[in-house]
Amino acid sequence: DGDGDGDGDATASSGSGSSGKSASAHGSVVKVGRLLLQSCSEKTLGWGSHGTMVFPGVLVPGRKVAVKRLLAEFYEIADKEIDLLIASDEHPSVVRYYAKEEDGTFVYLALELCDATLTELVESWPQGRGQEADVRQALALLVDGASLA
Repeated sequence: DGDGDGDGDATASSGSGSSGKSASAHGSVVKVGRLLLQSCSEKTLGWGSHGTMVFPGVLVPGRKVAVKRLLAEFYEIADKEIDLLIASDEHPSVVRYYAKEEDGTFVYLALELCDATLTELVESWPQGRGQEADVRQALALLVDGASLA
């Protein structure tokens, strides 16, 4: 499953971990429980609804992850997402869930870090013969993964 500690188990934290910020040469590094994330805008991997943002991060002791940060008021949505991710853990088209941490303001989900975004993947496809078949295959995988939700 890529970089990291190799255990791959889905775990949840009670949120009692420490929270803090420190400056680095690469922007602001935030520590929440077992997660370290770079929460500067130029490092953002993605955005979602209601202020959700995704940042590169590390799940201690060293697994590289994508950290999805949701406002704490959407705690129930985060728990529902965790349940769906755990239920579809073995599906090849769904990212893996590793951990949840909280501070007073946000809920943080540590998720599998992918090699590229869907946009990057589509934009990198070579133009010409065979592209239509590749697009159909990619869309079939996307729909298959989304059907689990």
